[in-house]
Amino acid sequence: NSYSFPTSVFDGKEIFFGGDPNESVYDELFPIYEQRKVLNSPLNLTVSKVQTAGQSYDISVNIERYAPMLAHDYNVFLVLTESHLPYNWGPDLEEVNFVERFMWPDVYGQPIDLLNNTNLTEEFSISIGDTITMANSELVAFVQDMTTLEIVQASKLDLITGIEDKVEKGLISVYPNPSSDGIFTVNLNNPGFYQTKNCSIIINDITGNTVKQIDGIQSSSIEINLSGIKPGIYFIQIVFDDAVYGVAKIIVE
Repeated sequence: NSYSFPTSVFDGKEIFFGGDPNESVYDELFPIYEQRKVLNSPLNLTVSKVQTAGQSYDISVNIERYAPMLAHDYNVFLVLTESHLPYNWGPDLEEVNFVERFMWPDVYGQPIDLLNNTNLTEEFSISIGDTITMANSELVAFVQDMTTLEIVQASKLDLITGIEDKVEKGLISVYPNPSSDGIFTVNLNNPGFYQTKNCSIIINDITGNTVKQIDGIQSSSIEINLSGIKPGIYFIQIVFDDAVYGVAKIIVE
């Protein structure tokens, strides 16, 4: 554990200590991200929910194994995170994001047998207190190797819409997010896609209605102007040849 000191942990394996409110550590962090993102996982996780009452849900985490794994113990965890929590922790640092609020079944996780199963589903019945702002929260499920502490695979679910936020291995990045003026920049980090495929960007609201669509993408950087649109949560879909390759949540403030 690290207290009162900026610490970044990548997949439970790589650790970087340090940070500065006035100086970016991007150049130090990005090579670690690049090192981890090229590693293939033997697992795929799918998270779904059924609302049972108020802020109570039955959560299903489906785990599929596609390749052999080390003969270690593995546990699955379910975590609720919340962002935009007011907290003054330094000059011009007035909020904290992705804060762990609850963990199920507990901090030790749920043991699972991945050596003798290729497909299994773990169920969680959860209740979330009314002190949680649902629009700023999401559920994160992950499987961890309890011997090496490496996080083998993870997935997250938006609590309001029930839509998984999945982006194909660094396919896109969006900034700023949230946006106060409704203007976003979307970067496509794999030029091979938009150079060889019919590429479109579709923005939907939480009801599934399309609010904007941009066809014929021919650039790696696209500005999306949603100024004047109602503040709230929206979803960007990256579509290649009529197939959805990524979905990212954006917030218009």
